[in-house]
Amino acid sequence: MATLPTQFEQTHARIGIERANAIKAQVDVRTRLELDARLREWGVDTVLIGSYARKTAIYPCKDVDVFVRLPKAPADATPEQVFTEVQRVLVNAYARRATEQRRSIKVDGFDDGLTVDAVPAVPNGDRWKIPQTDSKQVGERWIKDRWELTNPERLTALAEASHENSPEIAGQRSYLRTVRLVKQMRDEHIGRGEKPSGLYFELLTYWAFRDGATAESCAELLLPVLNSIAARLESGVVVTEPAMNEPYAPAPDPAVLDNAARVFRSFASDARRALLLDDCKAAVIWRRMLGENEKVGAVFPLPPGCTESGARIAPLINKDRGSNDDRPFA
Repeated sequence: MATLPTQFEQTHARIGIERANAIKAQVDVRTRLELDARLREWGVDTVLIGSYARKTAIYPCKDVDVFVRLPKAPADATPEQVFTEVQRVLVNAYARRATEQRRSIKVDGFDDGLTVDAVPAVPNGDRWKIPQTDSKQVGERWIKDRWELTNPERLTALAEASHENSPEIAGQRSYLRTVRLVKQMRDEHIGRGEKPSGLYFELLTYWAFRDGATAESCAELLLPVLNSIAARLESGVVVTEPAMNEPYAPAPDPAVLDNAARVFRSFASDARRALLLDDCKAAVIWRRMLGENEKVGAVFPLPPGCTESGARIAPLINKDRGSNDDRPFA
């Protein structure tokens, strides 16, 4: 059985993100928010959320999400007022680098092209509500006219728990690594910026592990995970977001789910076939499935002695070795 542990270990490193510049960027934004006098009156307390916080981001990581919790904001503060207070701090600090989004303020201009998205939030029981809008109303302004409930910190906690309870492979828990592999496949064959989103596939992987996916190697583990993802996509049922225990919103278009189902059903079939082949032929299949990134090109390396077509290169044998060996002088 071709499980290719060395090649999968190298792939994990190749799709991993570089965190140093991201740390510098998010600390800069969080410090400015937490030092503001008005926000301090509102109990400002920032925390990282999103794929960066959950450790499910893959290279290139271009944005970091900061949740700006304001537990002491006035009870009657409107979404527009809460958003504007956070926006004020960031515009004062970063000027035109701080731009308004539908529910966040994006700050760009950090090293490696990184951006930081600051999401204002006020408490709502054991959840949070964030300013939201559906359309621009005044010039280029997104007027925040409603609240949207969310619970990103619980989603982070659920990811951590899923990882701690996941099968151990080569001394490493497998959940987060598997999520990153699935996202790499999704980005390569569906496309960054396309639907369903990377988060959608992270949730599909979460439920695959909740269904009991287990194995003793990365290659073997991907087979039940890919089968589970394909089956859920084929069902047409929108995946449940476990932190809110509600269907993912906005729901992907059925045609988008159909396309993703075809892609991931083919992956499940290819994964099953790869396990039955020799190392060279199996590596070619995984190499195609996992694709490339800007850092290294092809993210799945070929085993030594294997060609891009899956052939094995025969070792060179020097038939004249005996007669050409060094020998003592007479």
